[in-house]
Amino acid sequence: MKKLGKIIKPHGLKGDLKVIFWGDLLPDSYKFFYLLPQNAPGTSNSQKFHIEKIKYLPRGIPIIKFEGINDRNQAETFRNHELYLPEKDLPKLDEDEIYIYQLEGFNLVTQSGEDLGTIEGFLDNPAPYPILIVVSPAGEQRMYPLPSEYFHHHDPEKKLVVINDAAAYFTDNKY
Repeated sequence: MKKLGKIIKPHGLKGDLKVIFWGDLLPDSYKFFYLLPQNAPGTSNSQKFHIEKIKYLPRGIPIIKFEGINDRNQAETFRNHELYLPEKDLPKLDEDEIYIYQLEGFNLVTQSGEDLGTIEGFLDNPAPYPILIVVSPAGEQRMYPLPSEYFHHHDPEKKLVVINDAAAYFTDNKY
């Protein structure tokens, strides 16, 4: 199962939940998610919830109503739960697209060729773009924001992510 997002908090009184998703992923094409408490070991404790409806706040933040979660008190018990889907249920991407979790293990370099390290994961955050956790060649963990304007390209065959040189200025951000 792949982690796709996180429930931030309840929204309103009828069991709706405010959710963030990693990258550009939006829930419109899904019928269900598995919910699991944040940082729970494994995914065997997950619960499957079908989506009843989705609406969006003005800044594009999704509000999801799941079947069976019918009031604010129930919704509160899912605060900070993570949203998962089996890999087989993820939508097919275009040839030039990649899911953020697929970048783990890729090398991160700048356009000018500076090796910034290996992508170890990404940080859960409310930003509309991923923050990569990278182990530098010296063995230090660092964080790199990856808004679309910093992303240059990726090469799945070479396991390489190339970012604009300006993004390398974030190397002071130790994790």
